[in-house]
Amino acid sequence: MMNILLTYLYSLWKRFVEYVSNNVGNDAANALDTPAKTITDYITAWIYIECDIPEPQMGIRIHCQNKTYSQALKMRAAISFHYNELGRGSNSWHQGIDGSWLGNPSLSHAVSRYMLSLQRRKVIHLLSL
Repeated sequence: MMNILLTYLYSLWKRFVEYVSNNVGNDAANALDTPAKTITDYITAWIYIECDIPEPQMGIRIHCQNKTYSQALKMRAAISFHYNELGRGSNSWHQGIDGSWLGNPSLSHAVSRYMLSLQRRKVIHLLSL
C-alpha cells in the first residue's frame, strides 16, 4: 500500500515538473530542487489550472479542469512530500536572514491561502448545484 502511495505522489511531482517546464521553461523546471521565491506561484498556478472551477460565461478560469478539492490536496501533498524528502521538512516557507529561501514551499502562506480560497469556492459551487 505504501509503495502505491509513493508511486502516486511521485507521479504527481513529475506532472508538476512537466507543468513548470511547459509553462515557465526548462531552466525553472531544472531548478525546482533548489527553489526560489517564485516557486509558490508555480504551485498555485498548477493547482489552479488543474482544480479550479471554470466559469466560461464570465470568461474566467476557462482553462481550468475542475478536478476535486481532494485532488488539489493530493497535488499539494506530493509537492510537500518531495521537498520533505529533500530535507526541507515541515517548516513553512520563509526567507532566511542571508536572503535564501528556507522550509517547504508547499507550506507557504500564499499556497495555504490559495487552498483555503479554492476550498471555499468548491463548497459554494457544490451548494449551488
